[in-house]
Amino acid sequence: MYCYYKAQEINPEDLRIHNNIGLLHYAAGRYEEAKLSYERALKIDPECEEAWYNFGELAYQVTDYALAEHCYSEVEKIDAENIQYKLVKTMNFLRKFYTNSLQIDEQIKK
Repeated sequence: MYCYYKAQEINPEDLRIHNNIGLLHYAAGRYEEAKLSYERALKIDPECEEAWYNFGELAYQVTDYALAEHCYSEVEKIDAENIQYKLVKTMNFLRKFYTNSLQIDEQIKK
């Protein structure tokens, strides 16, 4: 992490550095720091598909589904043929459906 922060000092406009710092924070469970890093990357280049995708994954992890959907939609705007986005979108729909089904089952059992 130290090397990335040093690289950021040297080249603060390199969106890859911000995106990679975000990935490291995300992996460590530091979601607020990851969010800030993705936002910095997107401020530098709002067309960065990878940063939008990673931001969407973070939003989904913290159950901010509206933000996740927005981020994934941005990926689709940038690259309508993005298979990874379409797969994630389908998986997220299925997770929500499954979670809702479990909640309904629990209510029925009561």
